[in-house]
Amino acid sequence: CVWIYTPLTAWLFAPFGLFSPPLGPFLVDTFVAATAVLGVAAAALWLGPREPIASSLLMTIVFAGHPFVVDIRAGHFVGRLLLAVVLLGVGLARERAGLVALAAVLLLTKPHLFVGLALIVAVRLVAGRRWRTVAIVTITVTGILLVAFASAPDALPSIIERAGLKTGIAWATTWSVANGIAPGAAMLPFLALLTFAVIAFLFAWRRARDSRTLVAGGLCLSLVASPYVQPYDLLLVVPALALVVAAAERQGSAARLALLVCATLLWTGTGWTAILAGDAYPIANDLYALVPLVSLVLLGLASMTAPAEVADRLEAAPITS
Repeated sequence: CVWIYTPLTAWLFAPFGLFSPPLGPFLVDTFVAATAVLGVAAAALWLGPREPIASSLLMTIVFAGHPFVVDIRAGHFVGRLLLAVVLLGVGLARERAGLVALAAVLLLTKPHLFVGLALIVAVRLVAGRRWRTVAIVTITVTGILLVAFASAPDALPSIIERAGLKTGIAWATTWSVANGIAPGAAMLPFLALLTFAVIAFLFAWRRARDSRTLVAGGLCLSLVASPYVQPYDLLLVVPALALVVAAAERQGSAARLALLVCATLLWTGTGWTAILAGDAYPIANDLYALVPLVSLVLLGLASMTAPAEVADRLEAAPITS
């Protein structure tokens, strides 16, 4: 499994090999659980509602969802990626090139999930003429990758050889939905779904035009486009979910209820329904795979009425260094 990613993924877990069982596996499980909780908490702090009851509701929804549970149960590290995403967003908002570069390196442990986000951020940086950030990120990422692949010469051939095999076992993808719509001719429905996702992202971005929507929406768009996504990877939808719940806090009672119900059903209902009834009703698996796409739609709806003067607490925080 490791060699479908970059050698950086092996580096991440190498220190745990210093400890023999049962201590080593226990430390890995603790690391996975702790980073999952911290990643969700950081996303909630960065993007979520300020009112304590609404914030508690957001955390409850996320913790009850299948992506969070399976991330810990399967021993994956998406929570750490979520922390890196928050770091990326804060770095973009504060124009801190070092933070953006550090986040980019951390996200290289699962690069196939972030291709779309990388393109979106790159376009934004170039459009904003933030050449220093572009240069620092490019040099840092290139240097780290050169060292990583030089230290493991067999990594790149293994990635190329096994990439196609890995996509065949991914079931939480837009590609799997498209193949269900048109078996053997999935490209057309996939492009249709991707186009719809791009439109939803651009709509949300045009309304908000901030780093929060850029990163949260860009993450969802990346997941829509990625050929390899597993249920635990859907934990990366949490930033978009947090924005939706935060927007619901500022709505009238009817709109608030509608957004919260949709967010709750999307996050908790689709995943557990797919697990419990996916074999009998394959459409449940397709609905689960569409979580990133539907999240973009909710993000666009939420952005329609979110007041522009409401500032992100981390973006508004003073820079002390």
